[in-house]
Amino acid sequence: ENQVLLRGAFKVLARSLDLYLARALRRRRCRSGASECAVTRLGANSIVRRTLPGGQVAFWLLMFLSSLSCCRVVIVLLCGKAHAGNNGMALTPPLTWRSWNQFGWYINEDVILRAAAGLIDTQRPIKNMPVGSSLKDLGYDEVGMDEGWTACPASPDMHGRDPNYDPRANMPRQNVSKPFDIGNNRTSMFHRLNADGTTSPVVDELAFPDMKGLVDRIHAKGLRAGWYLNDCLSFCLSLDDGCPAEQCIPGDVKAWHEYGFDSLKIDGCSAQRDTRMWAELINKTGTRVRLENCNNGPKPSKPIAEGGCPYYHQFRTGHDIVNSYDSWIGNAQEVAEYATTGRHGPGCWAYPDMQMVGVQGQTPDESTTGRYGPWDGGFVQPTITEQRTHFGLWCVLSAPITLSIDFSNESAVDSVWHIITNIHALAVNQAWVGHPGTVFMQSNRSIALRATCVQNTTCDNHGKGAKQRLTVPSWQAWYKPLPGNAAAVFVANHDAHSPAKVTIKFSDIPGLSAGELCTVTNVWKQELLVGAHTSHTEPALAPRDSVFITVHPRREVQ
Repeated sequence: ENQVLLRGAFKVLARSLDLYLARALRRRRCRSGASECAVTRLGANSIVRRTLPGGQVAFWLLMFLSSLSCCRVVIVLLCGKAHAGNNGMALTPPLTWRSWNQFGWYINEDVILRAAAGLIDTQRPIKNMPVGSSLKDLGYDEVGMDEGWTACPASPDMHGRDPNYDPRANMPRQNVSKPFDIGNNRTSMFHRLNADGTTSPVVDELAFPDMKGLVDRIHAKGLRAGWYLNDCLSFCLSLDDGCPAEQCIPGDVKAWHEYGFDSLKIDGCSAQRDTRMWAELINKTGTRVRLENCNNGPKPSKPIAEGGCPYYHQFRTGHDIVNSYDSWIGNAQEVAEYATTGRHGPGCWAYPDMQMVGVQGQTPDESTTGRYGPWDGGFVQPTITEQRTHFGLWCVLSAPITLSIDFSNESAVDSVWHIITNIHALAVNQAWVGHPGTVFMQSNRSIALRATCVQNTTCDNHGKGAKQRLTVPSWQAWYKPLPGNAAAVFVANHDAHSPAKVTIKFSDIPGLSAGELCTVTNVWKQELLVGAHTSHTEPALAPRDSVFITVHPRREVQ
């Protein structure tokens, strides 16, 4: 299998060098005031082109660093066996789609195929991209299913879910009368014992009549396919599955490989908890997997450079996200301890959970949220402004971006299309110059973050006020280094009621020199600001809104 991995690593390296040389041969000077120099992102199935001032220097440096990253992979493979986490995958934060946030466990083959079609759809224009471009062309390269594919004995009351309130609960499911016998006086929610003594996961054949065929159809669209194991089981009699890791992980990996999946999210609900076993068994299949540790095992305890992340490519940093601004900001705060200690970077990305951008209503989860439908309990849909802040924050944090939008909901897709296709924001997310991004300035005033609710409902404790989630500075500013001695700056005003005046002196941005003149690009507008600047002021940043700019020293763009 190392030969397979070596071929893949050399292919990426050769591609990187080819692009580097091709660009060098047709080098051109960027005109002052224009943003026309193409920068190429590596690490996905497609090339993402972005425009930034100083593109020549940025391009060469990014290509050089990408080549070094590939060389690192080759060296690892030559010197020792490559586990799932250091197989050359996820050198940039993965850009994907996964079902959970919008659909919960209400999924079937049609849901997954609609998502695949959405990623390759070319009907909507994408700013600064050629006509006929799609999300796939921007690097969104994978469709992943989450909870809901299993056949299992159903909960008698569907854990409180009432189809009279939420018609999705009427989705046909395979009838399983009781847990499966797996030997040794043990039972399982979704594993069966085979005649040869091995176990296999049981797929709901009403929802997914041909899992291998489904994966093949996703591949035919030029996309990767992702699966989900060590399941949480919202639909089932029990929320977890007790089949021991040593008994059930081998059969799970075998099924994953035979179906043809490319990536895997391993959750933390059931008993199949052993990231090393998962990685080693997957590695033996020869597939270059992208593996997500969703609280299945320990997070990195030492820097990536010291071997802190050998078994997976991204790891959940904390709590499950919900469709509320306070949840998004709370999850984002959890990335800092990994970003500042070398435990968040190429091949090992800290992950504050999937995106809620474009998601309509609440996600039905394993406990109480959304039991009576996506709009139950006084839920208020986050504004587009809040959703843009959510997306931008994940970009500046170098977090994996996993969409969950329902592409059949045209109005929902239209409302956030300018956000999820912003090539400048995505370029910031994908760039790597040694640091993933972290807070460098913040307000001295603190505020309490709570969910936004309809008054006198369950959400706001029937008029007593929503529960406080956390206390944060009223505004925060993050930075991330970019190629060419540049930086991205992202400022979010967390206050739900009051605008904020924010001034960022560029000399306060780590890595930039005092008094240096800079060109500035407004990422949200994808426009270069006129003139040269030493600071940026937002006199009245609206509640829950954000400033997103890239700052390039003038000496680097001339």
